[in-house]
Amino acid sequence: MYIRRVRTRNKTTGESYFTHRLVRTERIGRRVRQVTLLNLGRHFSLAPKDWSSLCLRIEEILSGQLGLLETFVETQRHRGTCYKAANWVHLGQTVGRGKKCPVHESILPIKDIWIYPLRKNFRTVLCQ
Repeated sequence: MYIRRVRTRNKTTGESYFTHRLVRTERIGRRVRQVTLLNLGRHFSLAPKDWSSLCLRIEEILSGQLGLLETFVETQRHRGTCYKAANWVHLGQTVGRGKKCPVHESILPIKDIWIYPLRKNFRTVLCQ
């Protein structure tokens, strides 16, 4: 799935302009087709560098593969009461190192990890 920028010409005035379309590639036998799923219009204001992440997110929604939501709550500032009241599940805490920490010590605040399953079989979906 990708976003295609298409040059279009107004038949009445002859004015040339660009439209954006969300396109999916399908293989049927030996042939490959591009199918337009959604016309995003003329005034599509999302930066081209973000197009791929938008396509991935739309593909997740369309395929229904999103099994659960996750969020991180800073324990020094908040208790996560609203998540507990909304039936989120407390999974544990981070160690405060961050994603790409080169040292093995806490340099970031410790956060609680909360998850919210969107389907009953979210474990099976995650393991696929």
